[in-house]
Amino acid sequence: MEETLPEPSALIALQLASQHDRAREEQILGQLKENVIKNGTEFSPGAAAWHMMALLSSCNDPLNLVVGDQRVNLVALLTEKLEMDIAHMGSGRPLTDFHQISLAILALCKASVCLPCETIEQIFSSAVQLSIREEIAYPVDTLSIAALGLRCMSFENCVCRTSMIESALQSVIARILANVHCDGTIGDLNTTGLAVQALTANYDLLPPGSWDCRRSVGNLLQGISNGSFNNPRAASLVIPSLENRTLLDIDKLNCSRDTDDLPLIFRKGLTVDNSTPPTPTPTLPSPAHTSHTRPRIFPTAKLFTNSTSKPTTFIRVNYTVMDTVFNTFNHWLLLNVPLGSSVLDIMEEAERLLPTQFR
Repeated sequence: MEETLPEPSALIALQLASQHDRAREEQILGQLKENVIKNGTEFSPGAAAWHMMALLSSCNDPLNLVVGDQRVNLVALLTEKLEMDIAHMGSGRPLTDFHQISLAILALCKASVCLPCETIEQIFSSAVQLSIREEIAYPVDTLSIAALGLRCMSFENCVCRTSMIESALQSVIARILANVHCDGTIGDLNTTGLAVQALTANYDLLPPGSWDCRRSVGNLLQGISNGSFNNPRAASLVIPSLENRTLLDIDKLNCSRDTDDLPLIFRKGLTVDNSTPPTPTPTLPSPAHTSHTRPRIFPTAKLFTNSTSKPTTFIRVNYTVMDTVFNTFNHWLLLNVPLGSSVLDIMEEAERLLPTQFR
């Protein structure tokens, strides 16, 4: 039977997490590198972009990927594929689609390969024209990648702050906001994780009161609790949202400082040692958070629970809510909760016990 290769986004999620299983991360990285060496020339622009971002998140150089005696310049490979797409726009539409083009722009930008501002303007102008001409409503995941790519091009690794690009970014943000539902879902549950990343990365550009981040994150947590994520990529894109990170952070990591500290309870199924219970610590946004501060919420055992867990087994959780901006308060509470409890369950239990501090 042919081996199923891991999603590059899964490695990105593991690298952006606060705790690490170094052996598993190295295993996935090795598989992805071999896939690039063997199949890179056949990749779509989107696949090449995801693999490049996975390499960047692991502090590997996509300019010089080496496996054994074989070498690949993934930056050159992706650039060539993107140029073919752009050249085809003269016919009225790209060779692939704007989702893959946006992924390529984001990945290249994170590798500090800055496309000419005129090229970025041309791409998004063509996207708008195609949308109007053929009455296309771009899906939320495409809009989210576009928002992250434009953010990188204009505010991060590159400096394309032309009026047209700023207008394109504002337009993309407005379209994402138009897909926010009353329960916090953005598009559907599978697109919400990526959309949360896009909106939090551009939080300073959002109209006041236009989006309730807490509600969207709460919806993601409920989806985790319900086991609703059966799409590996969608599931992996939730993790950065819960870790106060986005795809824009993949080139800001110091992999040498990562410690092999993921509790064994989360590594290979769920086993419990009652003498040393795990203590995941959810940290929720405080009212003092400014527009540039994103909420940080860590998932609990529910995300990793298997079907054989006994509901009568309890674990101890150190639940903390702190003001990380002005350091005006730091409330904590030790809770005994059923194994498999979600963050939402823990929040409600804390509020029940100490409503004045946890409400």
